[in-house]
Amino acid sequence: MVTTTETTSRCSALPGTENPARAVRGDGRRAHRRRVVLAAARDVFVVNGYHGARMEEISARAGISKPVLYSHFSGKLDLYLAVLQEYLDRMVDSVRAAVSADTVARTRVSSAGTVYFDRHRLDVGRPIPKQQAVDITVGMCWGGLSTYETAL
Repeated sequence: MVTTTETTSRCSALPGTENPARAVRGDGRRAHRRRVVLAAARDVFVVNGYHGARMEEISARAGISKPVLYSHFSGKLDLYLAVLQEYLDRMVDSVRAAVSADTVARTRVSSAGTVYFDRHRLDVGRPIPKQQAVDITVGMCWGGLSTYETAL
């Protein structure tokens, strides 16, 4: 027979720490566990990439067993898509908030560009500082692509 302590230590990603998946009881437990799994999966995907990520590592980091992980997600692709969807939802919400702010149009576009480039890098074959990327984007909105072809 496995005791609760043995189960927790077997599933916990960080020995000596409390199991994050068991931190909430009651009605919100499944939703909380899903958030914990998504956070663990995000961390594993960032470090190892999609192909290098293992469901065993994700479940251990989340403090749950693999069967529990598979009760939330049908497989690694389903989990990866959920992590991406969460990321995209946050980004879209941030861009929408920036665009709907009560400011002049150029400031709204600049704010939206800043939010976007907080999460992405403009790929032009060399790194571009975020503020320069925002300035180029705002300039393109007012002057078109031809205005910035030489700047890139």
